[in-house]
Amino acid sequence: SQNLKAILGLADVFFATQRYEEASQRYLDALLINDKLVKAHYNLGTIFYYQKHMDAAKEHLIKSLQLYPKLLGAYLILAQIYQLSSQTRESIKLLSKAIELAPRNPILYQKLALLFLHMGQFDSAIKVLHQAISLSPVDVESNVLLAFAQHAMNNDGEAFLAMDTALRACNQSHNPVDACRVLLQSYSYFKSQVEKNSTPETDGTE
Repeated sequence: SQNLKAILGLADVFFATQRYEEASQRYLDALLINDKLVKAHYNLGTIFYYQKHMDAAKEHLIKSLQLYPKLLGAYLILAQIYQLSSQTRESIKLLSKAIELAPRNPILYQKLALLFLHMGQFDSAIKVLHQAISLSPVDVESNVLLAFAQHAMNNDGEAFLAMDTALRACNQSHNPVDACRVLLQSYSYFKSQVEKNSTPETDGTE
């Protein structure tokens, strides 16, 4: 109906301009008219995620995927929500589905590898990182993560090769100093993420 189109149009404008309170109210109004609006559910899930209302975010993101199972962004946000609650296995399932939808995105493989590292599943992390590197051989972040995983498996020779690749990629960049700074930041970030492996993980049954 024209009324529904007007509500959604206004909601989209509010969402695009980050006026999230007003956007969420319009999307909720629209769902009262038609509860099968994929974009409304997805954007509401996104808004609630930003606002840290995780249960509401999950509800709307899951609904958006029930209506449209190929919505990549919903898998990514849900994976992050589950990871924040230490439900790493659920996050792995969601990221694996995202990779099915976007198999040539090396960043998704990096995210999945980090989850495997959290679980201590180093073989799986290495397998996933080789897939990422096959897509982007001199990617700094993938090679840094691979060095971590190989070292954890006592494959120090492979770990050295991965770190050497990352360093050579930095050296061959247009701005080696900035590239090496990014490498150091990546190293520090990934180290902090891997060290969180000491945090107990739930199995998703709360």
